[in-house]
Amino acid sequence: MAQIFKRGDSWKAKVYFKDIHGKRTSRSQEGFRTKKEAEAAARVMEDTYKNGSDVGDKNISFSDYFQKWFHIFREPGLSDTTIARYQYTINVIDEYFGDTLFRKIKTADYQEFLNWFGNGNGKDAKPHAKATADKINTHIRAAVRNAVNDSVISRDFTQNTHVVYDSSRTREIKWLSYDDAAKLYNYTLNHLEGIDVVPYMVLTALLTGMRQQEIAGLTWDDIDSKGGFIKITKTWNWTKRDFGPTKNPASVRTISIDRNLVNILTKLQYEQKRYLKVNDKTNPHSLVFLSRYNRVPSSKALNDRLHELMKDADINIYLRFHGLRHTHASILLYQKMSIAYISHRLGHQDIATTTKTYLHIIKELEQEETVRTREIFTDLGKKADWSDFNQSQGRVMGAPKWVILTPEWVHLGCTLLQKHTRIYFFRYKKRAEMLLYQRSCSF
Repeated sequence: MAQIFKRGDSWKAKVYFKDIHGKRTSRSQEGFRTKKEAEAAARVMEDTYKNGSDVGDKNISFSDYFQKWFHIFREPGLSDTTIARYQYTINVIDEYFGDTLFRKIKTADYQEFLNWFGNGNGKDAKPHAKATADKINTHIRAAVRNAVNDSVISRDFTQNTHVVYDSSRTREIKWLSYDDAAKLYNYTLNHLEGIDVVPYMVLTALLTGMRQQEIAGLTWDDIDSKGGFIKITKTWNWTKRDFGPTKNPASVRTISIDRNLVNILTKLQYEQKRYLKVNDKTNPHSLVFLSRYNRVPSSKALNDRLHELMKDADINIYLRFHGLRHTHASILLYQKMSIAYISHRLGHQDIATTTKTYLHIIKELEQEETVRTREIFTDLGKKADWSDFNQSQGRVMGAPKWVILTPEWVHLGCTLLQKHTRIYFFRYKKRAEMLLYQRSCSF
């Protein structure tokens, strides 16, 4: 028996069943965007329990638990790309752990797994990059936390472990500098020809930070030319040649665009309509970036053409199409835009994802902010009258009077004063900052 009901802005699915001991119990899942997604999840849960495979079974293997957890709690509403990533994790778990009981896995066992996956074994198991190892670990940790909450296992064996990876296989995040981004923008803008859609897609990625699949899935009704907005509600699946869901619920969003991009897309729409009419062709999906070959350019085509554009623009760096998304984010970060705004604009699941992805830039900006903070409050102090403070501080320190000397007067002052006489003076520093310190004059 299943119950589907709405809670706030999302839907919840709850199923009732008897466990292996005959006791009536229930399982639920919530956070679905639509009633249809909640019903689909309920069917999966009911089918799972009717076949006698409860995710609450303490004698379940790790591999079986992860697969059932994925089908119940993750799969509904995911894009095909994300589902493929989870399937890869399932295959890896099955290969390493086999039929090992979930409850028998210890922290050391899991660390050995991370070592095996990251470094390989020198034989059939190859080493992996940091991003791949991180993704596997993230998937498993989520499932393990769920198992602890449901008392399937008594403790989280992923705690106090660390990801291992092959640094030679790890690809650093790359993006264009502001100047190179401006060069690419200028060159591409002046080489927009007919319905050669790749240059248009390059500019869209640079000016919006959208994912490749999101740009490919744009339709003309997603573009609000008057208001200056783009609605992102779907992606493009090149294999099925059809639309698919976004990467996660947070990826469904509306972002603002500037008037220049509106004009660029308006030009493409005009060129597309003229081409379709002259060649007696149609655009059944109303795709924005439909090429003359009646399809959306592939990922390889986008990367290859971007490389050509950058070379022609005299930009000597290799950047994949996804790097334009990183470029967009880096420009916003360096312009001091808030992490919360950038996270929403990029469609990240949470702010933590944004922070983790661009941590190197954030740390660099924090160093600049430290210096700037000091300058701000130093400038604030310049508006205060320090005369009374200086006199009182002099009495506290036992000095009869403050002697204020600039660097030019230091040598003369030390010459005039008697041997071993201690004086207090201000040393002049840049930005007219006077710092108090004590000096002994010796002859």
